[in-house]
Amino acid sequence: MTQLASDNFNRADGTLGPNWTQSVHNTTFAISTNRFTQSVLGAGSNYFWNAIAWPNDQWSQILVAVPWTLLPGGAGGGLDVDVRASGVTTVTSNGYLFRVFTITTNSRLLDKDVNGVFTQLATDAGAAAAGDINYLEAQGTTIVAKVNGVQVFSVTDSAVASGSAGIGGHMPGTLQFGDNWAGGDFSIAGSTGGWVNRHRHLVNKR
Repeated sequence: MTQLASDNFNRADGTLGPNWTQSVHNTTFAISTNRFTQSVLGAGSNYFWNAIAWPNDQWSQILVAVPWTLLPGGAGGGLDVDVRASGVTTVTSNGYLFRVFTITTNSRLLDKDVNGVFTQLATDAGAAAAGDINYLEAQGTTIVAKVNGVQVFSVTDSAVASGSAGIGGHMPGTLQFGDNWAGGDFSIAGSTGGWVNRHRHLVNKR
């Protein structure tokens, strides 16, 4: 398992930068205090890393720096980790996403996006916590989601065969923050940059 790309967001506040392409365009993401968040509260958005050509079999993960908090009335939100993401408009976006999401209750969702149409593949109860590492992988038609190295979902789906690893989220109320994104493939070569543990590659830098 090899890391192919990473972003710790340690730079000036502003846009994510040229290595990120927005696929779902409901609002925009930005860097704030060396983490990523939505620049405007609202519906969800997704971004993928465009600086490399991604293999079809890939993984992606993020650190939950500040989780979303349930608002009165049940407005929900959550951070996404994405694989096989593509498209540059909301109606042409594709990919798989794993979100620890709060609506009226805490839940974890695994969805697929096909030309902007989202379909739920799996769900269960579970809350996000600061320091969690959310992880998603696609190998062939097997899609696996994990939190802190513990498998949450494993499903079979063939709707999206290729694309790029990335991030996303839905933040209609209070701000949440993600950090220390990484993505890679399943080659045998050793990990790069000192990321040595298969499912807990990330260390909270704060």
